[in-house]
Amino acid sequence: MTTLVNLTTEQERLLEEYDPAIKEAGLADKIKEIIDSNNSLTTAATALKAALALAAGDEVLHTAGLAVGSTTTHVAHNALDYLINGVGYKLAAEAAGVDPSGLTAVPANKFFCWRLEVGVNGTVDIVEVTGDEDAGYDSAALAIAAGKAEDATADHAILGYVAVGTDSEVTPGTTALTSIITVDNADTLFEKQAAAAA
Repeated sequence: MTTLVNLTTEQERLLEEYDPAIKEAGLADKIKEIIDSNNSLTTAATALKAALALAAGDEVLHTAGLAVGSTTTHVAHNALDYLINGVGYKLAAEAAGVDPSGLTAVPANKFFCWRLEVGVNGTVDIVEVTGDEDAGYDSAALAIAAGKAEDATADHAILGYVAVGTDSEVTPGTTALTSIITVDNADTLFEKQAAAAA
């Protein structure tokens, strides 16, 4: 559908002068209503296309609720539904948390960002954001912004981001994460669709 430009006041006047019957029947107003109706449908169709495109992708349907796990060196998440290439899957909650062992140690007074994502196999992966290895970031906000600038691994839905850092070195899988993480849960499909329609 194409957005149409409505009649200007001058065009409306010329039509009505050309044939007084047009003015008498209110045809200029009817033409304007038809054009407005077309434009409303065009806007709605564009929003629908954007929403459907999101639903065909890799998205979480519920907030992941990332937090320090009951095993305090791990990152916990809620149970949730998610889509990979538009196909639905279920992810069980992990109260103990996902183990970040094997990731690069975070230097003192710096922040790293870990991206948590899930694929069709239901395994949650913790991925180190590019740039972490280059001495990290000066704040949790900068680390998370760097994380959000990266795409997920192919065929994975992002659960969210965890910025990790404190005044001493953090060894992933060994250092307790209590009070040293900042969490940013990924927007759900429905939140993205609402934003696209706004």
